Amino acid sequence: MRFGIIGTGDAGGSFAGAAHHVPGVELLGVAGRTPERVAALAVKMQTHAFTPDALMAAKPDCIAIATPPGVHAAQALACLRAGIHVMIEKPMALCTEDCDAVIAAAAERGLKVMVTQTWRYRDITRKARELVASGRFGAVTCVTVRSAHNYFGGKRTGWHLEVDLAGGGVTLNPFIHMIDLARFLAGDEVTEVQGYAAGRKKGYAMDGDVICLARFARGATAVVHVDGNGVSVEDAIDVFMTDGLLRVRPSEKRIEVVLANRIAEVYGFGENGLTNAKGIYGFGGYINHILEMRDALERGGPITSDGANGRENVRIARLILERSGLPLARPTV
Repeated sequence: MRFGIIGTGDAGGSFAGAAHHVPGVELLGVAGRTPERVAALAVKMQTHAFTPDALMAAKPDCIAIATPPGVHAAQALACLRAGIHVMIEKPMALCTEDCDAVIAAAAERGLKVMVTQTWRYRDITRKARELVASGRFGAVTCVTVRSAHNYFGGKRTGWHLEVDLAGGGVTLNPFIHMIDLARFLAGDEVTEVQGYAAGRKKGYAMDGDVICLARFARGATAVVHVDGNGVSVEDAIDVFMTDGLLRVRPSEKRIEVVLANRIAEVYGFGENGLTNAKGIYGFGGYINHILEMRDALERGGPITSDGANGRENVRIARLILERSGLPLARPTV
């Protein structure tokens, strides 16, 4: 698979690093709007620098869109119209109308869309889903996800603080990961949503805290809380089932299975990434995304997080923003 990347920020670097760790993938080059940043990333990742138009003209099999969310749809459509499959960094777009435009364009041309919801592609959460799906611990009754970090840290400058480009604060950014993770672990789709975004940090117009209560089609529930105000740093996921409990602790690199009020099984995980002989690091979630896209193009394999999946996460986040009376980004395409 000949692979290109549009975007030179954290996500662009993550795609580029991961590409070095997937056999059968050639990192054709990186592109962006600032030549100096593109050149620096190309040197670091030992590849070529392009403008976005030049990269598309080079006809890679797939391009990763790693730009601000407010331009995801327009850039994905440009790639699809050029006959190129796309991977789109989450959120897929800032509104469902833009998601629908991308999905329709891909279907019309027989092309693939992947949305990089990296939490469902991490080894630890894949194992958790495997344990849930085994049926050994009964049916899922509730998934709780609690995530806390400093969303307003040093990298939240420029487009991150503009509604037209970022769509908002934690609700259209880290919450997108966490509601996707809850859906993935439950193995079910959300039918009802309640939630509020608030917790604006002093000096910022963006939402810094969001809580969501969701109901799944088969009757289970989910509670997802994301705090971005920097009070603490943690990720804790619990999957309650009729006959057991999974405690998923990514920062501690382990899963505990609780049966009859005792820890019955423990699964440990190493570092979630790889470094090659040239010192280029690849994060495990991005590596697994690129592996899956490679296999989908070469063998017709499935895509775990396709356009429909990305759209659903945007739909849920938008409902919460609307309920909270926060600004909503308008369609761009």
